[in-house]
Amino acid sequence: MAKPVTPDERARIVEALSTGDSCNTIAKNFHRSPSTISAIATDVGHRFGHSALTRAHEARSAYAAEARGEVASAALERARRLLAEFEAAQPVVTGSADGPVVVRVELDARGQKDRAQAMSTLMRTVLDIDRHDNAGGRDVSAMDQWLAAMTGGDG
Repeated sequence: MAKPVTPDERARIVEALSTGDSCNTIAKNFHRSPSTISAIATDVGHRFGHSALTRAHEARSAYAAEARGEVASAALERARRLLAEFEAAQPVVTGSADGPVVVRVELDARGQKDRAQAMSTLMRTVLDIDRHDNAGGRDVSAMDQWLAAMTGGDG
């Protein structure tokens, strides 16, 4: 039968928990079983790997924010071009025996409607990304809520 953990040893184990070492590493350092270390960690509210999960979440969030920024920027630029071209006749290059010929063709109603829908979708994308990035802890996506719950955040 294993010897009981003394109050002094327990205090040193609790201190060792804050180093970020794994349960097995701490158990080896104190010549205790991982279950003993885990029980002490549970008693003091420590979660192994929590800091690693938090760092991973922050890295994913930063990467996702950068990617969303790039998508928003590209969508906004495309929407601006569509807006500038909306009423203008679109040049069409066709070939002929004498070489390329540029012809201006006005969009019919269907073409204008399609362009307006594309512009609307692009602007909605930009606004949705902005709303997500500026949510300030409310109205966050389900994935962000899940990640916050997994890392012990507020959500």
